[in-house]
Amino acid sequence: MPDLESSIYQTLFERNPDPVFSLDADGFFLSANKAAVVLSGYSLEELQKRNFKDLCAPEEVERALQSFTECLNGESSGLQMTAISASGKRLHLNISCMPVIEGSKVSSVYAIAKDETATYAQQQERDLISRIIRICSSDDELPVCLSSILEELSCYLEADIAEAWIAGIDFKEVNHAAHYSATGNYFADEHRTIGANTGLIGAAHRTGKVIAMSGLQKSHQYFRQNFARENSLDSGTAVPLIFKGNVIAVLAFYVTTGRTVNCIDRLTDELLAHLASHLQRKKTAHELMLYFNITPEMLCIAGFDGYYKKVNPAF
Repeated sequence: MPDLESSIYQTLFERNPDPVFSLDADGFFLSANKAAVVLSGYSLEELQKRNFKDLCAPEEVERALQSFTECLNGESSGLQMTAISASGKRLHLNISCMPVIEGSKVSSVYAIAKDETATYAQQQERDLISRIIRICSSDDELPVCLSSILEELSCYLEADIAEAWIAGIDFKEVNHAAHYSATGNYFADEHRTIGANTGLIGAAHRTGKVIAMSGLQKSHQYFRQNFARENSLDSGTAVPLIFKGNVIAVLAFYVTTGRTVNCIDRLTDELLAHLASHLQRKKTAHELMLYFNITPEMLCIAGFDGYYKKVNPAF
């Protein structure tokens, strides 16, 4: 019977589709099944040289340690936390931990993890889309809305600086419309209009594809080298927003370290489609209001009650 129980336990451990692992009393990995090895990106031998705290996101170490301590005290515990894989990917896990008791002492901790990274990312995206819709539905002017959108996207992508470039009427060039800096420092350069075949922004505008570039301060392909140096930028990613077949805007995200902005993975087709649609609506309203204010013709907006709601300066 003990051999049978051991065989059943081993089968459930090894063939479990969810990551399963065990830790010794000091928090070092004792064992891990194939799912845990694949998800973590470490081999079993590499895991056995590491403490569980090595895989925790820095902000999660204290909570994870508290849950581990509860298990050492003989109590089962669970927590939702963020771990870091061998490749640096953030993993959102729901972990159930149970003490393994031998005699009267807890000898180790047994844990099962549910990978909820995809679900977490989908919820983040839905929340982001909702915030963008609220921004575009506000009465704020287009540049203010763009700055707010850039702030939201910069936090989402962990970018240091972001810019919004709006396509001209003939779609042959893009014009600088807004920017955002996580630090509050932004050194503008002389380039406020960029042609459709020029540099990082122009390439994204011309091709309609996401373009990434590194080594901005020295790259001959990036003609805004002074802008990169003044802002200490290392790499950038330009993302075109496409509405009904036309690139209506290009959003550029920059970082000041050796990493790259995770645009391609996190900016899904659904998110970009929402961005383009709501931005086009806001852009159209902005252009109509500009025309309303500068035309020499007398224009007014009247309500169904017959009263004027708004008149232009020429009225």
